[in-house]
Amino acid sequence: MKNILNKISIKKNEKFKKKLKEQNIFTDINKNIEYIKKVYESEINTGIIFREFDINYNNKLYKGCIVFIESLSDTEGINNFILKPLMINDIFIQNKLDEAILGTLLLQFDIKNENSFSSIIDKINSGFSVLFVDTLDSVFVIETKKYEHRGIESPKNEISLKGSQESFVESIKSNVSILRRLINNENLVLEQIVVGKRSKTTCMIGYISNIANPKIVNEVRRRMQNISVDFLLDSGQLEHLIEDHPFLTEPQILSTERPDKVASHLTEGRVCIIVNNTPYVLVVPFTFWDFFHSADDYNLKFQYANLLRLVRIIAYVCSLFLPALYIAITNYHVDLLPTDLLFSIAAIKEGIPFPLIVEILIMEISFELIREASARMPGSVGSSLGIVGAVLVGQATVDANLVSPILILVISLTGISSFATPNYSLGLSFRILRFAYIFLASISGLLGIALGIVIHLIILCGSYTFNIPYFASFGEYQKKPFRDGIVLFPSWLNSFRPPFLKTLDNTKSEHISRKWI
Repeated sequence: MKNILNKISIKKNEKFKKKLKEQNIFTDINKNIEYIKKVYESEINTGIIFREFDINYNNKLYKGCIVFIESLSDTEGINNFILKPLMINDIFIQNKLDEAILGTLLLQFDIKNENSFSSIIDKINSGFSVLFVDTLDSVFVIETKKYEHRGIESPKNEISLKGSQESFVESIKSNVSILRRLINNENLVLEQIVVGKRSKTTCMIGYISNIANPKIVNEVRRRMQNISVDFLLDSGQLEHLIEDHPFLTEPQILSTERPDKVASHLTEGRVCIIVNNTPYVLVVPFTFWDFFHSADDYNLKFQYANLLRLVRIIAYVCSLFLPALYIAITNYHVDLLPTDLLFSIAAIKEGIPFPLIVEILIMEISFELIREASARMPGSVGSSLGIVGAVLVGQATVDANLVSPILILVISLTGISSFATPNYSLGLSFRILRFAYIFLASISGLLGIALGIVIHLIILCGSYTFNIPYFASFGEYQKKPFRDGIVLFPSWLNSFRPPFLKTLDNTKSEHISRKWI
């Protein structure tokens, strides 16, 4: 019975607040204060400050009240630049009362007039202060925001040996300032969009107006404006809401903490999405091959970068197919092995009671458990746990004749290869797909692996990300060569932006950029 009554009272309170937000400001300040107190339930809700005072205007006292959230606003600035000028000074001006107050407060803050409760409440929730004055049918909304946030630090998850050593932070203003400093151009546009019916989360769509394809920009804007959720707290949630294929394991949107990567992609014609209160920025559209690139590729000589890309592709193949190939060859295609190696594997497997698929699942699951446990533990403890756990589990399983030593080597190489992928989300997708290929190999050997590859490629080739083919830049004819796909050419030979983006300006440098020669 109590639960039913509570639900009824909550619904009534919600209806009251909804009706209240549609109400305009009253000229009676006491009614305004009473309404705001009801909205915020000030009797039990702490941190909502109502500071009432008197304003002396032409020898007549007018009641005033400033409302703000203590933890979101600059209380020192409110005291020094709002309350003191209005409470201490006597205002002797022939102008109207609202004009006189506005002239008094213009010394320090950005001020706007509002006359509806809905906009006022949204502003208070964002850290603004609202000044009510008796007899006035509008209020002064004063920007006094002051958020506590950490300073700019080095990237923790996308480490670069030779690149920039600063990362995004949770403050959207700091992130915007970093981008504007990196892209020192007046054509950098940052559009503000509010997402979330209740959270009113501030988001920014960033692009370079004379480079980015307007169709891509409009598509990003359309998706952002048509999101219907109560709360948006993180860029990861937004990624789920705007991606094209939710059931595709591969990532379709880049999520990065590196400002230099975002700036580089913006200059290519892509679009970024900045979400307040999160240190990760989204970049769209992003193709499959783009996820193999890292920030160091463009800071090193192209020979070194291509070597590293080759290593990543080899790591991709190993992390995805190595256990499946081991199952397929040892169970179905033993004639592919040299005779000595075949006898060695047979001798090692003697006495092991489980079939090969069970051995691999035991080691794969153990490896995943160790990796997840070490990631959740504190830094120094996590690294120690990962090393000790892997050694102990591997040695114990071999001594107990549960798995063969050669399988330990296969799983170790697979795990190391999965760490070589430059994008965390792409590495997670490999870990999921690896199990699918393991089961296909256990059913029909190399034929099962080949069938899985064909189905996988058909799905990827038929996928799109923001109306761009997911496998764009691979296997398509290009009149103007884009030399940054699988192989990276020197920057002085790479004069064109990605053709699949269809940018307004396709050329990013002159054909002969090294004019000093």
